[in-house]
Amino acid sequence: MFNRLLLICCCLLLLLTAPQSSSFNKGDSETTSRKPFAAANTVSPAAISIDTYLQENQFQGTILIADRGTILLNKGYGMARTNENIPNHPQTIFRIASLTKAFTALAIMQLQEAGKLHVQDPLSRYLPDMKAGDQMTIHQLLAHLSGLPREFEEEVWDDPAKRLQEKLQTDFTLQSEPGKTYSYSNVGYVILGHLIEKVSGQAYEDYMKEHIFEPLKMKHTFVESYIDLELDEQAEGYETNLFGFRRPVDFFRSDPGPGGISSTVEDLYLWDRALYSNQLASMETRNALFADHDPSMGAYGYGWGIDITNSGVYSHQGYIPGFYSFISRDTEKQQTVIVLSNHGEEGYNLFEQREVHQLIEKLFNE
Repeated sequence: MFNRLLLICCCLLLLLTAPQSSSFNKGDSETTSRKPFAAANTVSPAAISIDTYLQENQFQGTILIADRGTILLNKGYGMARTNENIPNHPQTIFRIASLTKAFTALAIMQLQEAGKLHVQDPLSRYLPDMKAGDQMTIHQLLAHLSGLPREFEEEVWDDPAKRLQEKLQTDFTLQSEPGKTYSYSNVGYVILGHLIEKVSGQAYEDYMKEHIFEPLKMKHTFVESYIDLELDEQAEGYETNLFGFRRPVDFFRSDPGPGGISSTVEDLYLWDRALYSNQLASMETRNALFADHDPSMGAYGYGWGIDITNSGVYSHQGYIPGFYSFISRDTEKQQTVIVLSNHGEEGYNLFEQREVHQLIEKLFNE
């Protein structure tokens, strides 16, 4: 789940200002002065400070911090499954919630490159059953400018496909005139997920696997089914109850599109690096993903929040019961922070604190 104001605050807190001289090249054999955290003989003082801070604050999850292709910190904290005594580690799989939106937006833009749709087309061209489809464009859904409500009025999970079909055939109550006002909408991204299936002829999960996950060798990333898979590497979600104890939460099913992807920090880092190349999409398409599409405040692209105070910084966060996720990319300095937590509310609260962002800034400046 995502809140616009909180995202802007989070972006303001994450000040990635240090220029670095190292470069990234998968085929480069040149050694650098910084080594991956887990393999380093000597760990930098700033990395130790972050590590200590996360341990002292009982962070539960994993974090990966990288600077121009060099991983500075990559470590798991706390337990993935408490009852089974399985700890979190960099290969632990977490539900990434609304970070999924960036993948959905990328898939839509890939389909535009393939000539199968155009983002300025009205939805009715591809989804004629959607009664409000002639009032809005694909672009407006991508940028949260559609005027659609944030959530569906009723959450019925026994047959999500039937639910969506029924909703498409009813009149949505628009919150604003399409194209005029930013209004974060999970409903809009549910429709985009459906559009991917309709235009590509593939199930959402099959499209993502063939066109994004497999090309990047994201071997621990997948689209959730509507049942809990209970993989050995998969983290269980926790929240704190009224008595102050961490408890597992029930599996919260996400519609494909706004949520529904599970991944690891290392797989998400592969994706981060690919977004600097033409491997998944052309430069023109990538520029569109990170362009300012919001006519009112200028803080959202296609599936990415834009830091209006720091040029080239893009981020997104996600929350569902039991899980919190966050990624920040400073594309000018190629600095990346990826956080996945299986203690949703506490993970969110910890990374809203000024001190943790100051420690990250110190690591980049070291």
